[in-house]
Amino acid sequence: MNLLNFNQIPFDESVFRLFKKYAQNNSDLAKQSNYAFKIAAPLREKACIIFKIGKSLGITHKTLKQIAFVSELMTSTSLTIDDVFDKSLLRENKPSLYNKIGEERTYYTSEFMYGIMFKVLFSLSDDIKCRSIINNFIESYLNIQKGQYLTCSYKNKLKTLTPEFMDELAYLKVGSHTESSTSAPAYLTNNKQLINSFGLFGKYLGIALMHRNDISDFCWTKDEIGRDGFEDLFDSKPNLVLAYFLKNQTTNPVEKKIIISVWEGNNKNNISRIKIKNIINKSGSIDLARKHLEKICNKAKTSLDQIKDNKLKKDLFKIIAIVQNI
Repeated sequence: MNLLNFNQIPFDESVFRLFKKYAQNNSDLAKQSNYAFKIAAPLREKACIIFKIGKSLGITHKTLKQIAFVSELMTSTSLTIDDVFDKSLLRENKPSLYNKIGEERTYYTSEFMYGIMFKVLFSLSDDIKCRSIINNFIESYLNIQKGQYLTCSYKNKLKTLTPEFMDELAYLKVGSHTESSTSAPAYLTNNKQLINSFGLFGKYLGIALMHRNDISDFCWTKDEIGRDGFEDLFDSKPNLVLAYFLKNQTTNPVEKKIIISVWEGNNKNNISRIKIKNIINKSGSIDLARKHLEKICNKAKTSLDQIKDNKLKKDLFKIIAIVQNI
């Protein structure tokens, strides 16, 4: 997903120096950390949005780069740990770190990366405005862990899955982090209206991003998403499309039992992905999930009503449109 062809933020050299500094004599740890950071979220979407908002508000490049690095490192580390839990061999169509060095070393590399993230986060100025930014990022870190725990503990609870729960989960896993990222430049202005507007924008954009990812799991090819489709279903994970599949009272009961059976770990090798795709498509669940995504995107648009910078607003609207277009 290319966000408005933004120029890449020049992280690579300075990040590798930082990894080498804290890895000290362990050059392999620095090398693997740098690899994970580079492949996990290569488009740097959050960094680009932080710079767009921050430059509009007159925040210095140095401060924005610190905030953007913290945001991107949190994203990259979270995705790297995801690959361990999911046993994912690919990340953005490249070998995942888990694929390269195995589960144990990937886990400790991720913990090392989180440690550096906190180092940089606490290097921000100690004034009250920066303390708010620091607290928000720490809160979003905790929310990511809570969201991951909920995801891992949801097996055998498919029948209780609802679209409302998926909104809550999406906020914990993505929305809270995006909210802390997009509101950070506004905190430096001490303008409560801007803090609220950009915070809500990030919250709903983050929720929308996760919902988009859920929908892509059921309608995109392996070449487009770098993994097999229906991964959430086969791994017994909550998904917005599955929530609407269960909620739909007109779904064929026999077909509903087939999907629930796969979710619960039965018949995984006996049901073809083509059959699953036909069942899900016939149920209309993907279209319902798309309408849900549209509602969340509209909330992201509404959050920008008070923003007076029309060029910035236009750019952020384009980002929302890209997220919604699936």
